[in-house]
Amino acid sequence: MKSVFRRSVLSLLALVAIALCPLGAAAQQRTEGAGGGQQAGLLRRIRDAGSKLELTPEQKAKFDDFMAAKEKELEPLIQKAGQGDADARKSIATAMHDLRAPLAEIIGQDQFATLQKSVSGGNRANAPPRQGAPTTRPALAAGKEAAPASKVDLKTLIPMPELGTQLYKGFEGGYYPGGANQRPASHTAAGLALASQIQPLDADGKPSASGKFVLLVCGMSNTTMEAQVFIKLSNADSQKNPTLVVIDGAISGQTAFKIQNPNDNGTGAKYWATGDQRLKAAGVTRNQVQVVWLKEADAHPTSGFPKHAQDLQREEENLVRLFHDRFPNCKLAYVSNRTFGGYATSDLNPEPYAYETGFAVKWMIEKQIKGDPDLNFDPARGPVKAPWINWGPDLWANGMTPRKSDGFTYSIDDVVPKDRTHPSDSGRKKVAELLLKFLKTDPTATPWFVGKE
Repeated sequence: MKSVFRRSVLSLLALVAIALCPLGAAAQQRTEGAGGGQQAGLLRRIRDAGSKLELTPEQKAKFDDFMAAKEKELEPLIQKAGQGDADARKSIATAMHDLRAPLAEIIGQDQFATLQKSVSGGNRANAPPRQGAPTTRPALAAGKEAAPASKVDLKTLIPMPELGTQLYKGFEGGYYPGGANQRPASHTAAGLALASQIQPLDADGKPSASGKFVLLVCGMSNTTMEAQVFIKLSNADSQKNPTLVVIDGAISGQTAFKIQNPNDNGTGAKYWATGDQRLKAAGVTRNQVQVVWLKEADAHPTSGFPKHAQDLQREEENLVRLFHDRFPNCKLAYVSNRTFGGYATSDLNPEPYAYETGFAVKWMIEKQIKGDPDLNFDPARGPVKAPWINWGPDLWANGMTPRKSDGFTYSIDDVVPKDRTHPSDSGRKKVAELLLKFLKTDPTATPWFVGKE
């Protein structure tokens, strides 16, 4: 029975690949006459494509449940097809074709398109790799640190605060202008002034002793995974202000490029509409959002440095301006970089791209500090276009090399095996703990994050 079940699963997945493939008719003809080798090849293509999808836990659960139910439904037909029943093969092919619509609904049109493209493009085995794509996989020896998969020399990637006035590809490090790691006193003073104004508001944005205020998380798949853990940690922390509501507005697959325009009638519109739904479900409104934590990146980058970092910078600048427009009482925005990408086995966002997201954050903050009018937060200097912007927690460390400032490391166990990019339970906890520590210690955050009834 085990062998029959295994053959059934192989057949089912092979036919899913056929149904998803735009070359459906030709692929079906090849598979109807194919042996186990070709079916296994299709299985590997499905597995590879699935490993690159960015699904929320809810989407993944629905997908798994749907496929399990469909497998049970089709098992009798699969067994007949395995015995050479041509009619059973045709019935299965039809059923698999009809899976496309519900699959697209479950995982979303964008992720379905990605899956479809990956499956149909699986025969391009000899295509040249994207720039920055890993050329080797980590050696997964039990209990040992794996060799990073990135083709870049990781020794050239020095944490931003340790880089200081040294140059990385012609650009100085440090968190702030001049290679400094200490926030300019004037920028701190401005942040403190705004932090002192944060208070409970009613649904209309008016001060209310019985009101609430919101910290909104904005970002992609890694961000929502980490935010869910942070929400649990912060809600259990006795020091957290009881009038503060943390909302996870991050969504899987929603990169900075995709969400920077809420009026594009595509992913941007859907992202922000979902955010509104989550606010409503928590009993709060846009008017009560006063702080945002942003952690973003772009998927599958290919352009060299500094272009891709400059692109991300522009996208994040659009986002912080959107925070001002969409949330009229938003005063503070904290922005973080990506976690270490040196273990990645996909081209989603490997090194050096993950490291270089820090420069996008740095350059945006520097523009505001230097008085760029398009990022102005001070009404005394002209029209307000954005909230006060600053670094959130720095999330990047060079693998298992301890960061000098705090000893922070990011290990192979902190990412999931399927792509070595998304955070595991331990990786999510590490980021959540860094965020919690930051909000409890940064002088611009403690006035509103730590509070008493």
